[in-house]
Amino acid sequence: MVRIGISLLGYYPSKGAEASKRVTLRPAVTFKTRVGCVQELERGESIFYRRKFIAKQKTRIAVLLPGYSYGLDSRMALGGKVIIGGVHYPLVGGIGMTNCFADIGNNKKIKAGDEVEINIGEACALLQQDEYEFLSRIPEKVTRVYV
Repeated sequence: MVRIGISLLGYYPSKGAEASKRVTLRPAVTFKTRVGCVQELERGESIFYRRKFIAKQKTRIAVLLPGYSYGLDSRMALGGKVIIGGVHYPLVGGIGMTNCFADIGNNKKIKAGDEVEINIGEACALLQQDEYEFLSRIPEKVTRVYV
């Protein structure tokens, strides 16, 4: 009997296990969501509580559907990124209970319903936590899709 734990999801149980190069793992879990809507901001306009993000120039903001009640750590707004259409965009403002915000610049192709990915490895590096912590904080109400 072997208990492989988080390795079943494609993540190493420790940095030592990863460095040993005894086995190659590829992440089998992704955190995906959708763009809820896109809003244009003029220079000087703001979003989130207490005007946490103020646009330095005209920009577009993608309102994303997960927030901290869906397992997204509020510290992700301090340097976190999301991937939309293969391009990384910064999270801005803050992480609300049910949504967060990505600054998509002047990209006019992104629209409501577009798929968004949060790279778990990048998020864990930013948050200085391991994948165990990140994955265990995703609540049961988040839909799981098995392929």
